[in-house]
Amino acid sequence: MNKLWIILMIPIALHSASVNDIEQLVDRGDYLRARYLLREVNSFSVNSDQFSVLASKIYYQLNALDSCLYWVSQTADYNQLPVEIKALAHRQNPSYDCELASLMDGVELLEQRRYEEAQQILLNACEQLHQNRIYNLDDVVQYYYLISLLRSADSVQFINSGKEYVNNYQNYLSSDIAELMGQIYLQKENYQEALRFLKEIYPSDHVNYLLGKIYYQSGDYNSASFYFTPLLSKSNSYSDSAWNYLIRIGQADSLARARALSSRREYQSVINLLNQYLHDHPNSNEANYLLGRSYRKINNYPEALEYLQQAARGEWRCKALYNIGLCYQSLNRTQQEKQLWGTFISECNQGNLYDDGLYYLSKISLQQQDTADAVRHLQEILNSPHSNDMVAPAFNLLWNILDREEKLELVGDYLNRPLSDQIIPVIYSAAELCDPGTTEKIYKRIIEYDYWNEFSRRAENKLLDMGISPLPLPVDFSVSCEDLFSQYSIRDEVRLHCEKAKLLYAAGLRDIARSELAATSDLNPRERFLIAFTADRGLDRYRAISTAYGLKSYCPDKLPSDLFFILYPQAYRLIIEGYAHKYNLPVSVLQGLIRTESLFDHQIKSWAGATGLAQLMPSTAQGIAQTLGWINYSLTDPDHNIHMGAYYLSSQYSYFDRMEVAIAAYNAGPGNAARWKDNLGEEDFIDGITFMETRAYVPKVLSTARIYEKVDQGVYPR
Repeated sequence: MNKLWIILMIPIALHSASVNDIEQLVDRGDYLRARYLLREVNSFSVNSDQFSVLASKIYYQLNALDSCLYWVSQTADYNQLPVEIKALAHRQNPSYDCELASLMDGVELLEQRRYEEAQQILLNACEQLHQNRIYNLDDVVQYYYLISLLRSADSVQFINSGKEYVNNYQNYLSSDIAELMGQIYLQKENYQEALRFLKEIYPSDHVNYLLGKIYYQSGDYNSASFYFTPLLSKSNSYSDSAWNYLIRIGQADSLARARALSSRREYQSVINLLNQYLHDHPNSNEANYLLGRSYRKINNYPEALEYLQQAARGEWRCKALYNIGLCYQSLNRTQQEKQLWGTFISECNQGNLYDDGLYYLSKISLQQQDTADAVRHLQEILNSPHSNDMVAPAFNLLWNILDREEKLELVGDYLNRPLSDQIIPVIYSAAELCDPGTTEKIYKRIIEYDYWNEFSRRAENKLLDMGISPLPLPVDFSVSCEDLFSQYSIRDEVRLHCEKAKLLYAAGLRDIARSELAATSDLNPRERFLIAFTADRGLDRYRAISTAYGLKSYCPDKLPSDLFFILYPQAYRLIIEGYAHKYNLPVSVLQGLIRTESLFDHQIKSWAGATGLAQLMPSTAQGIAQTLGWINYSLTDPDHNIHMGAYYLSSQYSYFDRMEVAIAAYNAGPGNAARWKDNLGEEDFIDGITFMETRAYVPKVLSTARIYEKVDQGVYPR
């Protein structure tokens, strides 16, 4: 009997130990490895509740919600499940109970425009939440109750209840209600009440516009101007509307308007506006500068020079001189340009424009075969304290002047300096000239400086070509962010905001959860990580990644594993795997593309209309759907979007037979990619892309794919 008992106990012991291993992986966010180990355990273990709960957590974080719900159905003790999984189960099947059910049901009815039913449920929701020991969502429940009143056109009850709400709560939701009430009172021409509510909330552009409009309609033009004038500098529709109101009341600030139009690159509009303004204010230095710069931007150099030379007599002299130099450059007036840059660098010896002037002066010196003068100016740029975009072109220009020994001396000098983003492209391009030992040293320095960027990927490829093994991912599995940031404390208010956001994410109220997290301020690194962690566990990868990104600077050597897996999540992994295999794509490339496009936000929509995880344009998606024989599809459906994105990338890869060209075609269109594809070699192709967005996009996708590929291969310390 004793021997039999020992034999029977063996699989149970193995199962327990393996589950503990999986739990450790889940704690640090390594859901992909946890999933693989889960499948191994499942092949010889029983379906215990502990195992089912763990499996549901893993598949939830992988956004594999069907698999998650399967393991929910296998769980005998439903109460062991975390609230976010119970909420998911309730959304799929209302027979599943959930602490947040009343709030979720009320919001769902509201979205279905069943306002009276929504009001009935929401009226009782606070009491039900309290019974479930949830006391911090009263403001959310009452907010949705008020919204249901407003949408059902019960404005009287909305206003009566809204006044009490605004008095009781002081947060982003009460500001929203106050703004809605202000708009209602504005429509009723009750300006006093409208002002009462709108002046109490955070002054957004929309609120400032409403306040300006109220004061305008009540005849207080000075106050109207106070709120309208700041809007002129904005690049949105409020700027144009505010300008029209200011014209009506005779308080239009033409210079402020011109600045806004210039920032929006509406140069002809600037010209039209300032020609009239200068008729009345001929000595306005700023107006002359803005007008001259606008003429330069539309290539009308004679007019540009007239106004810029006038501006160069006053406080805008340096900027005016710089633009005059660019005019002379475009007109090929080399001698005048040289004199101009000489004057510019003698008078305007601060800031990045100074280095620009040095660079342009060095190019003229080279044209006139004054090599010594050119070298002197270029070396001054390279030794400049300013962090600017002229370092790389200055280095490349200098590189073409120097002989081999001078080049090696220059590289050696840079290897002894602290690296910077501007220097990395410079020493990378110089590496191949050096002996193998120095070349290897350069590539490793580049990788160690910033493992996550494009030149690190290029340097690693070069090392592989040299037969040198790749460096491991700089991830430390022995340290967590809790350990790394232990010297900081988490304030109670931040912790409470995160706990509330966790419930809001679980209830499917992502936008309000984001607002709850945004209500925090002056965050230390430990608090920032808690917010990123909360968003990540709420499947809000966009907010999680964008919040966690700033923490990389606190980890100069290696990233803690929990931070790494927030920055590079395995969201939608099962769907991505399926369609990558279906269309013969590397899983890592499809992951890299989706992370680059959307940060795994399935609802995101760009200004141009690109939608969803793979950021597909509606017209492109329509063509793909027709090819696939689809009639009904949704670009915010993860499965549909990833399927179409994989199909489109695969079709480009099949046509061009080069992944970097296919990725460029995905971003800029196959016609543009075809113009660049003659540049053979991946690096030459990328460097030859003429669209700045695409030139940055292709290496970003490839660099991200490199990280995911290493995770899949396990090329990082465990």
